[in-house]
Amino acid sequence: MSDFNNEIRDRKMIVIKLTVEFPNGFCVGVGSVGNQIRILRAGNGSFLLPGTSIAGVLRSAFRSWNSQFDCFFGSAPSEKREDQKRPSPLQVEDVLIDPKKEITSNRVSHLRCRHAGSVVDSGLYSVESAPAKTSSVFYLRLNTSDPTLDASLIDPFLKQLAAFFQDGLVFGGNGNRGIGLAQLKDNHPLQIKEYDLTQPKEYACWLNDDYRLRSKSNIEGWQDLKSNSGSADTLTVEWNFEIPSGQDILVSDGKGLDAESEPHRITAADGHDYWLLPGSSLRGLFRNECLRLAAKEGKKIADSLERYEQNGETQGDEIGWLFAKEKKDDEDFLHRIDQKYPLESLFGSLHKKGRLHISDGLSKTENDRKSMEEMAADFTCPVQYRVHVVLDPISGGAIDGALFDNYVLTSGGRIPIQFPIKMIVHHPKEEEVRWLAQTLRSIHLGRLRVGSSKSAGRLSIKKGTLRAHGEYANLFNGICRELNGEWYNPNTASEENVPAADSIADPDPEKRADPPLEGILHVIKKGEKTNYQVTYTNTKGKKEPNKPLYQNKRYFNDNDAVDGDKVCIILEKGQFKEVWIAGKPKTESPKTTGTQVRSGKSNNMPTSTNNLAKAPASILGLPFHNPYTFIPFTKGESPRKAPAPRTIDERETDRFCGVLELELETVSPLMINEGKSKKSENSHKVYSIQTIDQDVIVPATGVRGFLRNLATIATGGPLTVLEEETWLCQGRDLSLPLSHKKEEPLSPVILARIIEPGNSRKEGIIEIGETIYVFARRLEKLWNDSGHNGELPRPGAKGNGTKLWAKVNGETVVSLKGSPDFEHTSEVKLSGRPVKNENKNKNDEDDKREGVFVRPLRRITLPAEYWAAYISRNKHGNHPELRKGELRSGDTDPRFIYCTDPRPLLSLFTIRGSVP
Repeated sequence: MSDFNNEIRDRKMIVIKLTVEFPNGFCVGVGSVGNQIRILRAGNGSFLLPGTSIAGVLRSAFRSWNSQFDCFFGSAPSEKREDQKRPSPLQVEDVLIDPKKEITSNRVSHLRCRHAGSVVDSGLYSVESAPAKTSSVFYLRLNTSDPTLDASLIDPFLKQLAAFFQDGLVFGGNGNRGIGLAQLKDNHPLQIKEYDLTQPKEYACWLNDDYRLRSKSNIEGWQDLKSNSGSADTLTVEWNFEIPSGQDILVSDGKGLDAESEPHRITAADGHDYWLLPGSSLRGLFRNECLRLAAKEGKKIADSLERYEQNGETQGDEIGWLFAKEKKDDEDFLHRIDQKYPLESLFGSLHKKGRLHISDGLSKTENDRKSMEEMAADFTCPVQYRVHVVLDPISGGAIDGALFDNYVLTSGGRIPIQFPIKMIVHHPKEEEVRWLAQTLRSIHLGRLRVGSSKSAGRLSIKKGTLRAHGEYANLFNGICRELNGEWYNPNTASEENVPAADSIADPDPEKRADPPLEGILHVIKKGEKTNYQVTYTNTKGKKEPNKPLYQNKRYFNDNDAVDGDKVCIILEKGQFKEVWIAGKPKTESPKTTGTQVRSGKSNNMPTSTNNLAKAPASILGLPFHNPYTFIPFTKGESPRKAPAPRTIDERETDRFCGVLELELETVSPLMINEGKSKKSENSHKVYSIQTIDQDVIVPATGVRGFLRNLATIATGGPLTVLEEETWLCQGRDLSLPLSHKKEEPLSPVILARIIEPGNSRKEGIIEIGETIYVFARRLEKLWNDSGHNGELPRPGAKGNGTKLWAKVNGETVVSLKGSPDFEHTSEVKLSGRPVKNENKNKNDEDDKREGVFVRPLRRITLPAEYWAAYISRNKHGNHPELRKGELRSGDTDPRFIYCTDPRPLLSLFTIRGSVP
């Protein structure tokens, strides 16, 4: 008995309870199946967070904070001394999270090469994760009976543990994708319960409570533990992104259920739908801009363009390993990464985990479970439908088959969208935080865009939401002051008179109003038109001479304006917001836009009465040619300059980044309509002008397009289409050239099976077959006789239909089946559905024909130019490539039927199948 008392004399057990929420979900991977990363699950289907993963994250956090707390995690035996093994006083068990069956989270991502600006080969993948807002309770047990454990460290250990979870810890190997962040739910404090195991009653209580915890029952007697203020070597920054007025963004989910591209929308564990701004997208944006800033300061870049070009064709793993030949466990190389390559040290690589985490941003929608189409039709929702078309750069017209659509998130809607973002930086350095702060400011000012090029991609920080605490948090003070309307220069201000970033409150914009500036009005008359300019001194003491004053900024009557009058000026971001004449009352807000309704058949079209005189075409040095005035080629060799750098590590010093603000004024009627029409009472299609809320907008894609064309013309840019076989009718399927009365083509059109497809650089092999043509009505009757009611399974717009196999007797099809057998050996090449099915009630001789590949005759090798021609003509069509085993039609001259020379073959094409 004395030995037992000595064993438990100082033994105590502390149970720690943590109510933890994963606001963005988590993925502790179990491996990948194909290109999908799968989450670890228990045998009953529950998400599993292994205790070893929890212990590993905690050990890493405490070791980086203070290595003396390693004693709480035990130690493994060394190779030389077995007696160095010590069990861990902190006991962590697996956590099971039972998801709702109807809620799953599977996001599509890709690996993008920043050097080439495209997705790397095999870089598309998906990640399965627990749904956002998943929560669970962690129970940890701390056994203090180890005599080597310093009792004075227990209380600091528990308080720091609470501080880590209050700031946020990242679990799983997919933290770079914005998921895995775990923090205390709804500010629940860390709770503990102590048991003195030297007392029999408390020992029995411990056994009972431990049984209840394992059986998922509640126990009482918990004590709240106040945490530390936070980790001294961790920077935490939080803010809310919003979409500015009149702007839109699109970060596509990669699924495209209702349109080509749709914004990310996920269903969280609480059953609500949320718009998602992926943390991986923000991380990529921050990394590229921080890399530019680091390279500008002369920092070394491990993943440099020089290494990329030296390696030739590059795979994703080579980029992730920084093109380094060293082994991944080389400690010297890992040390060199921290010392020489600051960006790889901050953002991480395959060699080493990064120190930066940027969370997903979730914003709750007001239309749970509604489709994109339903929300786009509801003007109280922030979703808008857009239609786009690829323009031919030669003719300026739309390319056939290149129409596509998407949905975007806008600043409209009943409740503006906000995306709460949290950024955590462990062991930050001053230069790193400075780069991150400059990048965040660039996003807020609009210099950096987010998401697809088919939207403006503009985000800004919501006033009063930026909070920063931890090491170097003061570097975010300048952004806080700019948000509150006070422009702050960090180079001239001292830290003593600048409040902390997390202490700056959002002032009431109604109560805070800058006094108006004074200026001189200049009235300029040109014929019947009157223009205005203003001279004034700005807030920085710089004189602004003769700055134009547009109509929508004038708050005075034209009759009251006299040259030399004093005016009062209110600026917004350095531009005129309101200007009125001093000593006279301000007039009502001027109307900036107007809309007109136009009928497609009316001859009385309204015309603009204030069109400016347009410059004649002769200004280009050439006469005018309808419908376009083409820019002539230069005589002789065109002057060429070195291409713009693909990445900033090329260190171009004569290029600048900034914001170009344009103010457009409509001088003639402008029509930018919505993608979908509305039918009027007389069945005419009516298109509404495109707006966001009450603002008429010019889409960013339109501005981007005409600026790009203008830049190409002004700089003598090269032609964008250089393929000889690319015609203006790209993507068009050709009609089968058959006679109206006979089942035979007017010219020899044969069917060929693709044996080995080629491309623009590689020859391929086709198999020529004996081809017969049959009326589609006869095939349809045979198909119905075989037990299939309905139309023939023709190919759709996005893919092929069911293959049909025919039994042929001479030149007559006897029967059809959906699979081949020893009798049905001839494959039927069905064409697409007729554009206008007007021949339903006509005779057979007016019906369309279908080809049947009766039997193979011979194989022919086609040179690369044949395959290049097909790819060029069908680049934007429904069948942009030729696949092995497919049947395709060939347009030939008669010699091709009887020889093996490929030269008589005119082309390969896809038959649309309408009767000419």
